[in-house]
Amino acid sequence: MKIKLLILIITFCSISAKAVPSLKLISPYATPDSGWVVRGAVSFTVNVTSSLPVSKVEFYIDNVLKSTDTSYPYSYLWNTRSYSTGVHTLKAIAYDSQSSATLIQIDTVKTPLALKATTKAAVTAKLLPAMTALISDVSLRDVSICVGADNRYYMVGAMSDNNIWCRNEGVNLWRSNDLKNWTYVGLIWSFEGDATTADKAWTSFYNIQFRALWNTKIRYTEGNYYLSFGNPVMGSRLLKSSSGLPEGPYAYQTPGTNLLKTTIFSDTINKSNLYYEMLNSGFMFAYKGKKYVSTINVNDTTKRYSSYVGIDDSLTGNWTNWHEALPCGGNAAYFSDTQGSLWATLFGNDDAAPWRERVGIVKMDVDATGKLKVSADQTFPTPTEIPDVGMLQSTLRIYPNPSTDILNISNAENAVISIIDLNGRILQLRNCHENISQFDVSQLHAGIYLIRIEKEGLISSSRFVVIH
Repeated sequence: MKIKLLILIITFCSISAKAVPSLKLISPYATPDSGWVVRGAVSFTVNVTSSLPVSKVEFYIDNVLKSTDTSYPYSYLWNTRSYSTGVHTLKAIAYDSQSSATLIQIDTVKTPLALKATTKAAVTAKLLPAMTALISDVSLRDVSICVGADNRYYMVGAMSDNNIWCRNEGVNLWRSNDLKNWTYVGLIWSFEGDATTADKAWTSFYNIQFRALWNTKIRYTEGNYYLSFGNPVMGSRLLKSSSGLPEGPYAYQTPGTNLLKTTIFSDTINKSNLYYEMLNSGFMFAYKGKKYVSTINVNDTTKRYSSYVGIDDSLTGNWTNWHEALPCGGNAAYFSDTQGSLWATLFGNDDAAPWRERVGIVKMDVDATGKLKVSADQTFPTPTEIPDVGMLQSTLRIYPNPSTDILNISNAENAVISIIDLNGRILQLRNCHENISQFDVSQLHAGIYLIRIEKEGLISSSRFVVIH
């Protein structure tokens, strides 16, 4: 394997004897056939390990500060289309309260791959509304959206300009208050940083070097966030947020007795069904008293890569009334907005679509038989009031951090507080009735843990360090 150009330098500066932060480059990454080559929009992401809480990470391109991130995942959305082709320098500096560490990486920018043009025939025929991509100049596939605990919308998808279907970074996350304006949160699950050794491996698929996620989905249920994804080589995976927040980190889950309770619909359905949904590359959802499952179908006549939907009243699996619910919708994910209207995602994968590998959403309606159809009304919902999670975070104080024996949390009255390890296991859980709550962490192994606080409908999550 020939690596075109790679320089990795880590420098340190410290004002104490404590260990400095440790940085690992997660994205961009080297590919077996091209080395350190990037195209289009990619995530510049680092993993930071520190014995002290990390205060911020600065991201530089060619020694110009482009972004400062103060929370996990530490990411910057780097759109190389505005840069000249050739060599560029990426630099990240991580800071804790007493020291900093620097990582430098050299990448070669190449011209983005040209996406095949579409005829927009489905729009011309008024099967689809005239659409505008939610995020311009970013290639995305397999997009899904959910409403989170804070009434915000969270969107995940696979992003790459190196043929997303055969290679991508992992799962990227965006956030929105109104479904129209989206903020990049970061790369929340990656092959380089989170995959098992087996899942991380490159393979050959259709004689192409292959490592990609398909069918990426995000769900919010039972007070937590779940990711599902897979590909024809690795199969399907289910992950659960270890922090209870949409940005994770996420830990692998195994279908079985520990996954028997959930309320994805208004009635009970176990997570084995959620896993079944992934294995069959479908998407299960409920709307107006009926249960639906969607899947991909390519019509032999129209050649549209569409979302076909079946209907069931009782989740028996006897799906009936299969129909083309969303022309060109393909692997669509359906979700209800905060006002109760049903929407579907569309990324474009055929000649009749509005575009290829961009993301849009289409409002859906239901006819008298329960079949879904594109709504004549494509009005976006009115933004709802967003709970002020920042206010909760600003009133909390977690100290001392790092801690050796006792961890104190102020403003804890009427809060549910959990101490969680990075594998998502709840180690301590308490309903607090006093303003300052104390947790004995002396028996925990030295390392990094999560403190999850639920109070007055808000959820906050922070990291703390145990040292001995």
